Amino acid sequence: MFDSDDDTLALYRFSAQRDDQVEDLSGNEHHGQLLGATRVRVDDRLDVIIDTASTSRINAEASLVKIAP
Repeated sequence: MFDSDDDTLALYRFSAQRDDQVEDLSGNEHHGQLLGATRVRVDDRLDVIIDTASTSRINAEASLVKIAP
């Protein structure tokens, strides 16, 4: 499991997600909203597929994503 450190830009745990709101647990307040996303669990991975003009995909181990600069 990842924890926030000085290099963390945003830290999201999708298992703690409420509705379409995603809280940034890094302390940097980069909270987000998932629009048009489908949550799919495959084995021990959580894929969040975001349907946008340019489709993005976030793959997360154990239902979390850490984004760092």
